[in-house]
Amino acid sequence: MKITILLPNGNLVVGPIAFVRAMFVEANDFLKKSDTDKPFFEVELMGISKKSRRLEGQFSIYPENTISYFNGSDLLIIPPLFGDPNLFIDENKKLIRWLKEKHKEGIEIAALCKGVFLLAATGILDRKQATTHWAETERFRKMFPKVEFLPEKIITDENGIYTSALP
Repeated sequence: MKITILLPNGNLVVGPIAFVRAMFVEANDFLKKSDTDKPFFEVELMGISKKSRRLEGQFSIYPENTISYFNGSDLLIIPPLFGDPNLFIDENKKLIRWLKEKHKEGIEIAALCKGVFLLAATGILDRKQATTHWAETERFRKMFPKVEFLPEKIITDENGIYTSALP
């Protein structure tokens, strides 16, 4: 199963990116010990460009691939971003169009915390359930009135579209 962690433009939160990647690596290690020598999960970091970036002023991250050279995935994960969603939505118009295409192709998409704003900007969440960080309730409702927003939920699952209030 191929998992692609997207690295949108903007101020990414490094902890959730590292945690999500480590979770799949740990699952592979467990599966290797129990049943098979081949990893079950292939995890890839994918950016809009291959340019390395500094996150939180201390960490560097290097995309292994770009959306221009995308070679399929079972799940795309949008990590959380810091700051004003209007700004990072504006910085990611190319990624937003790309996400719409991939959704039409049947690829499942998960968005964490404020990364849900990017997913909502695609229109994919219109008339679907979604959640995001509780502090963003008012802004999210104003920006995306067509989304059935459920701030009391930690996770939503709607036909291969997943949103999480937590990073």
